[in-house]
Amino acid sequence: MGSVQEISASGPSSRSALIRAELEKIVSSPVFARADRLSQFLRLIVDNSLQTGSEPLKETIIGAQVYGRTIGYDPKAEPIVRIEARRLRLKLEEYYAGPGSKDRVIITVPTGGYAPHFEIRPEPLHQVIALPTPQKSPSKPGFLSGATAKWAIIGLACLVCFAALWRWTAQAPKTMAVTAGPVTRLPGSELQPGLSPDGKRVAFAWNGSGGKYDIYIKLLNSAQMQRLTRGPGHSLFPAWSPDGRTIAFLRLLPSGPQQVLLLAASGGQERLLCTTDSAHPGWFDDPSLQHLSPGPAWSPDGKFLAVSDRANDGEPNHLSLISVTTGRKTPFTSPKAGDVGDYFPAFSPDGRTLAFVRETNQRGSSDIYAQNLANGSFKRVTFDSSIITGLAWISKRQLLFSSNRDGNILFWTVSSTAGKPEPLLGSAGQNVSFPSASPDGRVVVYAETFRNSNVWRVPLRTGERQGGPAVEIIASSTQNHSAQYSPDGKKIVFVSDRSGAYEIWMCGADGSDPASLFSANGAPVGTPRWSPDGSRIVFDLAKDGRSVIALVDVNSGANRILVSGTADYMMPSWSRDGRFIYYVSPTGSNQVQIWKRAVDGVNAVQLTRNGGGEAFESPDGAILYYLKTREGIWQVPSSGAGACDG
Repeated sequence: MGSVQEISASGPSSRSALIRAELEKIVSSPVFARADRLSQFLRLIVDNSLQTGSEPLKETIIGAQVYGRTIGYDPKAEPIVRIEARRLRLKLEEYYAGPGSKDRVIITVPTGGYAPHFEIRPEPLHQVIALPTPQKSPSKPGFLSGATAKWAIIGLACLVCFAALWRWTAQAPKTMAVTAGPVTRLPGSELQPGLSPDGKRVAFAWNGSGGKYDIYIKLLNSAQMQRLTRGPGHSLFPAWSPDGRTIAFLRLLPSGPQQVLLLAASGGQERLLCTTDSAHPGWFDDPSLQHLSPGPAWSPDGKFLAVSDRANDGEPNHLSLISVTTGRKTPFTSPKAGDVGDYFPAFSPDGRTLAFVRETNQRGSSDIYAQNLANGSFKRVTFDSSIITGLAWISKRQLLFSSNRDGNILFWTVSSTAGKPEPLLGSAGQNVSFPSASPDGRVVVYAETFRNSNVWRVPLRTGERQGGPAVEIIASSTQNHSAQYSPDGKKIVFVSDRSGAYEIWMCGADGSDPASLFSANGAPVGTPRWSPDGSRIVFDLAKDGRSVIALVDVNSGANRILVSGTADYMMPSWSRDGRFIYYVSPTGSNQVQIWKRAVDGVNAVQLTRNGGGEAFESPDGAILYYLKTREGIWQVPSSGAGACDG
């Protein structure tokens, strides 16, 4: 089985030779043919890294040696190195997507610093697995938005595939040095792996049988698989009992509550334990779009399951403890009103603590909490308000979690008693989720997601004018979405994570000359929309655990927060006269409604009563059109007078 190995900067000379040979291939390639400064940048940091005992180069040293800045210059006033580092990352990405796609050595520059990272692929007979055939995925309502123009529309092609399940082995819990290798390489999507207590088998959800997902079991070192479920709907989130004999899982149905079921790991008759009313996940045609896990999670004594639940639609999800014997549910955690709720339950190995992720808003701002099972006291473990896609214990006091706290979704470790999260060193992949660990924390299985979405243009058929074929105009090996033409049709604004974190980008109408306009230092941004005069762009971003609406000047880059507070504010758009903005924000019932507010005002008018999003004014400014999930396009008067949306 192939694996990905990390190359140490102080490793054998043969490895240094491989790295230097790779460096020469990169800088002499067509991709870097006209990028002399970037080639110098790359040479400098690679050479420095290969010197035994060297420290990573400081920004000012790179600025002086590569870009001619004076020693001791102020990098805050002249952020040339940070700007060029983004370009270097994009160039390396372009190189490995093209001429370097089969290179044995991979050189990257992770965000957050200027120290290069080196990986070596195994010899050709033991190569890393080929990715499964990408599958088209529908856009996620509220995040991947359409755009309008007089003569064209921008479509979104989103390819989503899962690089199966992977395994990493911790050489020692303190060092967290890891190696990784593929566990599955199936067509379709494999989700939510659960590792057996003996660390030899993995249960996971797979849609190999068609559109719906079922639970399968596979030995880590064998291709042999066993299908466990054949029921209706999606069977998801498998979890092994501590004795390895039973699988608990969640069944999602198009209508009705979710079901918590038990099934022998050897197969047989399912047992319905109870039902839950978790808001997330509700029914999803494609569960791969859902990043939250409601459980179930087993207590170490095998007596209880922890699962997300709620009493009614107006409450956030809490965690309940369910008796495996009787199915009785006992609410355990207490998120505050306005939170999305509690997810990813995980019992500590000694059974004394329940760790979980609390999501506070629709933008995915989340942190880890740990609650004492004996007295109910709890503590907050992380303070980043970032997106978290998985949580697992790897020792009595150490947690492993996947998060975008530094750009891409990577693995981090943190003490359950709180402390500074540390990145997991090694080759555990990017855009990872749903880690599941063996009791000794030495083996973990997880899912890795590969998403690529690009922007296309389709000429409209109007009158005598004929339509035409779709043309791809904005593309990278990562995600590009939420695009909109400027009012004069000469530019496009869009969201992209091509630099390693989501940023607001601009380019020409044909996709030329892309450049970053706004970065929130790794925090998610979305829904950029042009002002009617084309001078400003309004958008939303995550800040201090909430979603806010901001404004950026297209020419100067000056920006400011426009709407913020104790609620979440998202998906803004402009009125036709440029005096107002529309946006969505939850009401007291947690249902997202559309609001209208003057750009320079403080008071807002609620326009909808039964939910809505993605609002745009009619050309004459009299009507506001908007979407309702699964209910089509609706309208209300833009003035707010007599607004009623059924």
